[in-house]
Amino acid sequence: MIRINLLPTKAAKKKESVIQQLVVAVLVFAVYGGGIAWIHMQKGKQIEQQRVENNRLQEEINQLASIIAQVENYKKKQQDRNSKIDVIRKLHQGRSGPVKMMDEFTYTLPDRIWLASWKEKNKRVEIQGIGLNGAVIADFIDNLRASKYFSGVTLVQTQLKSQGNVQMQQFRVNMNVNYTPD
Repeated sequence: MIRINLLPTKAAKKKESVIQQLVVAVLVFAVYGGGIAWIHMQKGKQIEQQRVENNRLQEEINQLASIIAQVENYKKKQQDRNSKIDVIRKLHQGRSGPVKMMDEFTYTLPDRIWLASWKEKNKRVEIQGIGLNGAVIADFIDNLRASKYFSGVTLVQTQLKSQGNVQMQQFRVNMNVNYTPD
């Protein structure tokens, strides 16, 4: 005898297994989607924290940049002040140097010598004048050589010249001048 089972047991079991598989698939996708959402939120928080940190660092950089600009400005002002001080020192030396040199020159000039010209260029001086005799000119040259304001003193030319009934010596001297001797 043949037995026929008219109860739908296999179909119901099959339907139940399909429903269970669908539930499991939905749960897997839900867990997977939840995991992705959680990871996305965590990365979003990390990105936001990094943005906050970047903004803080940028503000610190801006503050330091303004401080660096102030320091550079201070250095420039200090350099300007130093250059002005150097100019003032040079002017002060230039003001008193020639005066002291000319004062010294008056002591080196004997009584019987008369100067005709004084030409100076780049601290090189050429003097032309007339002396009573060769001995007076030699004393003048010795005095210049002994001075700390003059160096490289050389007698370039002497020439006999008559003025009235008196014989005089015309001379030319070259030398270096030092306005600030040590």
